[in-house]
Amino acid sequence: MTITSGTNDVLSLKVDGGATVTTASLGTQTYGTIQALATSIQNAINTALIAASQAGQVTVSVAAGNQLQITSNSTGVSSSVNTLGGSAAASLFSAAPSVVAGATGPTSSTAASLTGSNVLAATTITQGVNDTFQVVVDGVTANVTIPAGNYTAAQLAGNPAAVPPVVGVIQTAINTALGTSGKSVTVGTNGTGNLVITSSGSAGTGSSVTLAGGTAATALLGATPVVTAGTGPTYTSGGDNFSPTNTLSYTSSTSQTVYDSLGNPHNLNIYFVKTSEGNRWQAYTTLDGNGQTGPIALQFNTSGVLTTAMPLTQSYTLNNGATSPLAFSLDFTGSTQYGVVFGVNQLLQDGFTSGRLSAISVSSDGTILGRYSNGKSRNMGQLVLVKFNNNNGLQSLGGNQWAETAESGQPIPGTPGQGSLGVLQAAAVEESNVDLTAELVNMITQQRAYQANAQTIKTLDQVLQTLVNLR
Repeated sequence: MTITSGTNDVLSLKVDGGATVTTASLGTQTYGTIQALATSIQNAINTALIAASQAGQVTVSVAAGNQLQITSNSTGVSSSVNTLGGSAAASLFSAAPSVVAGATGPTSSTAASLTGSNVLAATTITQGVNDTFQVVVDGVTANVTIPAGNYTAAQLAGNPAAVPPVVGVIQTAINTALGTSGKSVTVGTNGTGNLVITSSGSAGTGSSVTLAGGTAATALLGATPVVTAGTGPTYTSGGDNFSPTNTLSYTSSTSQTVYDSLGNPHNLNIYFVKTSEGNRWQAYTTLDGNGQTGPIALQFNTSGVLTTAMPLTQSYTLNNGATSPLAFSLDFTGSTQYGVVFGVNQLLQDGFTSGRLSAISVSSDGTILGRYSNGKSRNMGQLVLVKFNNNNGLQSLGGNQWAETAESGQPIPGTPGQGSLGVLQAAAVEESNVDLTAELVNMITQQRAYQANAQTIKTLDQVLQTLVNLR
């Protein structure tokens, strides 16, 4: 198929309810395969979305019967692709393309919670006396043990609203007890200081948090804690309705800075979603808050060791003059799934921003190494030495300079340390290489001249003194 600029090259559509895109231009090109055309359309739409500051991104694929299909990369009720128009619309998608709405998501759901009936106070936890309680989160019972110690109310509850959030002793203990079940809670206090335990792994009518007893239950939650049921459509973390703007749709997240070919930094957010399939997780990414990509399947064995082959390649379309797409590899090697709270032990990347030359060093083999302000270094060149078959045949030009002659032979170049050539010593002052005999003769000559001048002055002084005395 041939696309001609100004004739059949423009697509106009809305993605995820955003503004109409009118600049998705394909240009002039002939496509040999329908897949090549689909890739070009996808790049054009995503470039136009970025230029229009729209958060959505799309994937263009080839469906059965060689039909083109545009799919929003987001999910849930806010996901949409419609209002298709433009000079290329009819030839590419027919006059009346079908629209499939996004699946119902958790946008109007609330999570269940358990609120204590008394104000949380400073408490002494004693092992074997008042250190345990049982809480049921979304149907999973957690047998919680709080480490012994003297705790303030703030230490027990933490502060999830703080920036960054402060995780308390109780939240850590509950989530540790829930382990790899995929369930989790957030713990804090309400406006009156009562302890509040909220499900952070689910929302909707299927979400639940209840107390099942324990020696620490009354001290922490009072005699009659209040259960608040979840409302709205049922949502469980790990489903297909992930959204980076909905914290209930993912289990944990982290971020890293990546750099494009111009050295511009971009914020890569990585979201981890625990699925209901045992030891299986899904990972999603966004770049600068846009262009959701995923899911990436991460499979662990029964020992908690990652078995998915690494690395995994991803790419994002850029519209800032840098090489596009921005491609990079994600390597989760070393990641584990154990019964502990999510944490990042090491986060590395090999990209770098632009830098200025800040220092130069020379090694013994003559290599010139440039160091830059961004922490990187690179070889800038190598010094070359020469030798002659007859060094005594060189012509002295003075000032420690020598010239080639027929007696010395032609110069034989080489790098320091090669063959009979010496090595370099950087950052050192050269020792004296002058003719000591000639310098000593010059010094004696100068001394004699000084003495002769001194005698002349002495004789003149004596003559003047005699003349004065004659008066």
